[in-house]
Amino acid sequence: MKLYHKFLIAMLLISIIPPVLYSLVLLKTTGTKLKKVIDENNANIATSAALEVNKFFVEIEKKLDIARRIERSGRLSNSEKSILLLDGLSSNKLLLAIAMVDESGKTVNAFAARDVALDYDRALLDKTIKTSQVQIGSIGYTRGDNRPYVDAIYPIAAARREYLYLRVGINYVLHRIQLHIDAGEGRKFMRIVIADAHGSAVSTPDYAIKNFSPELLKRYREFKPGQVAVEEGRINMVAGSEGPGWLAILQEPVSEAYSAVTSLKIMAVALIFLTLIFAIAGASLLARNLSKPISVLISGIEKVAVGNLDSQLPMLTNDELSRLVMIFNSMTVKLKKLQEDMKRNERLSTIGQMASILGHEVRNPLAAITNACYLIKMEALKNPEGNQKTLRRIEIIETEIKSTTKIINDMLDYSRSRPPVLAKQDINEVARKIADDVKFPGNVRLEYSFAAVPKIDIDVEEMKQVIRNLINNAIDAMSANGGTLALKTVRKIGVKTNAPVVRLEIADTGCGIPPEIAEKIFEPFFSTKSKGTGLGLAVVKRIVEERHNGAILINSVKDKGTSFYIELPVREDDL
Repeated sequence: MKLYHKFLIAMLLISIIPPVLYSLVLLKTTGTKLKKVIDENNANIATSAALEVNKFFVEIEKKLDIARRIERSGRLSNSEKSILLLDGLSSNKLLLAIAMVDESGKTVNAFAARDVALDYDRALLDKTIKTSQVQIGSIGYTRGDNRPYVDAIYPIAAARREYLYLRVGINYVLHRIQLHIDAGEGRKFMRIVIADAHGSAVSTPDYAIKNFSPELLKRYREFKPGQVAVEEGRINMVAGSEGPGWLAILQEPVSEAYSAVTSLKIMAVALIFLTLIFAIAGASLLARNLSKPISVLISGIEKVAVGNLDSQLPMLTNDELSRLVMIFNSMTVKLKKLQEDMKRNERLSTIGQMASILGHEVRNPLAAITNACYLIKMEALKNPEGNQKTLRRIEIIETEIKSTTKIINDMLDYSRSRPPVLAKQDINEVARKIADDVKFPGNVRLEYSFAAVPKIDIDVEEMKQVIRNLINNAIDAMSANGGTLALKTVRKIGVKTNAPVVRLEIADTGCGIPPEIAEKIFEPFFSTKSKGTGLGLAVVKRIVEERHNGAILINSVKDKGTSFYIELPVREDDL
């Protein structure tokens, strides 16, 4: 498994599981509480409906109480009592019809609302006659307009064997109950069913009649306050009334009753899903940001492993990984330098062996040739006019001997392995003496600009060789058109070392060095001159940087001149 996938899985586990678990627990807790609130609210509605039923029977009781007081009045005749009773009750909005009937069911006197046909419930009348108590009938519907009602019979005049027959409309009660339902929001599908003791029922808001089986009615009566039963996809909540065995039953589809809970769940699932999407995106981005620098580092290591030491990794972050990249880049630079040093040491070893051979095998013959030339020259000088051709040839031989000797000396200098003999010296004095000893052409002018600088540890002979070599190169660059050679010293902070140094500048106003050549002039055996080994500046660089822990820099502009800067370290106790 790739590191990216490991990071991704870890980020997902960290960023998804805790919030999802928390959301699920919160959803369950909130859903339970919300469901409880909904059930309590529905229970309140059912209770309010039961209270309206209670009020309904209280109103009936009030009408019967009026009837009792009229019947007990001793000042009125029986006919007057009947007329007064009907007149007193007929104005009540609950009553659809009022009648005085005898035991046979014959109407003694009656009042009925418009379009209401008064048909007596004979079984209810017989039960009243038998028990001599108020009897409440079952819920019924009027003919024609199907208004729900209930009959109540009261033995009002026992002596005359007459009974007060009331037909009471339930519309008003149902309307009052519907107001409780409409007071809330989202109760479009809620209804209240009012059931009598016989199982007949009527519901809001359409006044539809229903019939409950005795078993179902019995089970409803066993409901505890606030208890919820789910049947046929709807909830049922029962509230008993103080009426004659009547019940108020709240019914609502489960999907509507708990729609708020469902909406909450949908919202929570949507939020969890969105969280999952953002978490995956964020985790993927974070995993990529974490794994990419490591992948880049691995790629760099693989390149180094196959020998590509020029590989430098980009800085992609600003954290511990960037520190690791810096260390890796520094390591590759050091490895490359070490590799170059090893190659250079191999070359030095080869050059050293060659120089040793040349020094032994060539110098001795050169010495013999030099001596022979000297003797021949001495003989020729005895008769210079007659030996001019011989003297010119001897001069050529001497020049070539010097050139060959210089090649051997350059190779010996470059392969020098002895440690430098360091001593505190005034670089101003050393540079001045070298310049004074050099033979300048007439068209080259010398300038000094020496600052007060501390003495530094140098190998005088080696540093003389460096300065002499650079001065000679500057003179060669100005040989055609002349110019100015400037020697300057200054104390400053080193460009490469970032530490205190003494800088010696050797500047000319000669032909300059092209950039493509300036990059190679310190390489061994590189030369633009027809004669020479190409080791002069290589020796200079080795003496300054390797044997004196300094630095040599170059700044050259074609046709304007070249400046060499030699930076030599200053010890703290010399500051």
